[in-house]
Amino acid sequence: MTKQLLTTVLLLATYWVNYLSSSGQLGENMMRLREIFPFPYMPAGWTFAVARSAIYLALGLRCIWSWTKTGKHDETNRKILPRFWVSSVLNIIRIFFTAREWYALSVIIIT
Repeated sequence: MTKQLLTTVLLLATYWVNYLSSSGQLGENMMRLREIFPFPYMPAGWTFAVARSAIYLALGLRCIWSWTKTGKHDETNRKILPRFWVSSVLNIIRIFFTAREWYALSVIIIT
């Protein structure tokens, strides 16, 4: 149960930090990244919103599933949880760095 609780807390923290960033409450609004990085291959801001929403929806469903009897005892779930925890923490840090306009540190985290 501790693993599922940690997973849920990290997912909710990721959601919360992403919301704060997207609304501009942490600093730079993430929806303006195309203006900041005007690369020809940089997609429009709405594509990030759609992709991020799909990813976060899938993560939420997986988190809910991990609380089920099947999910708690799933071998794959046991193997991927530590990676999810690291990924969540790095994602929170990256969002914070990007919102603070510390782009070099953000890119290092992405890498």
